Amino acid sequence: HIVFASYKQIGPHDAFGRMMLDNLRRRNCPLLGLLDCPDLEAQVTRCEQAGWDFAESHDLLTLFSRVLSPSERQRVERLEFLDEVEEWQLMLRHYCTTLAVREDPATCSIFRSLKLLTTVQGTLSGGLQHLIKPESKQGPESSQ
Repeated sequence: HIVFASYKQIGPHDAFGRMMLDNLRRRNCPLLGLLDCPDLEAQVTRCEQAGWDFAESHDLLTLFSRVLSPSERQRVERLEFLDEVEEWQLMLRHYCTTLAVREDPATCSIFRSLKLLTTVQGTLSGGLQHLIKPESKQGPESSQ
């Protein structure tokens, strides 16, 4: 099984997106692929056309609003006071995370149920948490 995760800018065609592109261009850091994959649908299509079996993409505002539990959102919101919440939300709408999976058809389909939009129970890593193997009770020195 192979899992691909990306973090990309999206939304170059509105005022915020044009300003983002212009600012980066002036810093000699153009986003060359952004116009070819400007939105969530294009991110998924790119993965599917490259041969990935499954792909999904969500903007960061969606992930923040729907993945984090209410208590985790409150904890994060208390870390720093934001007086421009609308601007912060606009920025989150212009970045996305895409998850793509390639599976061996001869084996079980363990990633089919993997979704970015899995409610997190008090932690930022809940969507992928079940993939992490528990630490062995023996430390590295016990394997000698």
